[in-house]
Amino acid sequence: MNLRSLPTRTRRLLYAGFAIATLVAGVVVYQRVFAAPQTALQASIDRTTASIFTLQNLLDDEVEYQRHLRDFAGTTLGGAVDRVQHRLRTGLARAAEVAGLSQVIVDADDPQEVLNPAVSAKGVAPLTKRALRSKADFELIRGSVQGLGTLEQATRALALLQSQKWIHRVDSFSLRPVGKMRDRYEFRAQVATLFARDLTQTDASEPELSPPTVDLESLARVVAARAFFTIPDRSVPVVIAAVPQPAAPTEVPVPGAAIFLPYEDWHLTGVMAGRAGVSAIMLNRKSGQSVTLEKGGTVLDAVFVDTRADFAIFEISGKRFEVANGASLASRQPGG
Repeated sequence: MNLRSLPTRTRRLLYAGFAIATLVAGVVVYQRVFAAPQTALQASIDRTTASIFTLQNLLDDEVEYQRHLRDFAGTTLGGAVDRVQHRLRTGLARAAEVAGLSQVIVDADDPQEVLNPAVSAKGVAPLTKRALRSKADFELIRGSVQGLGTLEQATRALALLQSQKWIHRVDSFSLRPVGKMRDRYEFRAQVATLFARDLTQTDASEPELSPPTVDLESLARVVAARAFFTIPDRSVPVVIAAVPQPAAPTEVPVPGAAIFLPYEDWHLTGVMAGRAGVSAIMLNRKSGQSVTLEKGGTVLDAVFVDTRADFAIFEISGKRFEVANGASLASRQPGG
């Protein structure tokens, strides 16, 4: 077929058709040879990148998990039952003695297995629950301590127990006043420590007795200063003096504003006796200021006079008051 014999319009239409067919064929070849493999390759790269990030997150979680396990293992008392029980009894006795308790008795029970809490949780698959029941998460060893002391010593003992890393839980405690004056207390506490055989080395170090935290020690002193169980001494009669009524003045005086000194801010934190004499240490709980008073030293309008056992004697407006160690000036009692 001779294209030159065809009309010009027909030839143009044929040329255009050939061009379109060539373009379509080129597009199809490009899609099959270049675009489709490139798209598949990019999708594979994206899937690989996502897998890498997922594995990295899992690895980070595993590292964090292992760190938490190491930190937890550092708070346990060992990997052998008899050693953990011995160390628990020793630590409890040491805490009670440091607090000042006497007639201390301690004990430690046998380990008890503790299952994962998810075993009794709702929404957990039965298959998962069966797997969790097959092995306990950890074991619990409970211990007890009791002793006799003042209210301040008993509350300090509780603060000490609550501040120890190797005591993972204080289950209960009780205070029972003893004696007619109810100034001595029988202190009892039930505690628990976690025991993980597969995490802790058998040669773990002996437990260290950490001092009570500032918040717990302050709370213990506040409770001790209240003396909730002490029966007031009713042998001392209370005398109410009759106040004579003054004659009516010709002019009614304007009363001045009453000044309330912040006695509750100043607490007695210690008394000392040495060659130079006795002294009292006072701490302002609000500002953190601490001062050591010798005889004649003053805080606000309170003059330090003397000491007696765990008390400091102050004179305020010509009257003497006793302040117990750990108590504030606001909780002073007449005496001295």
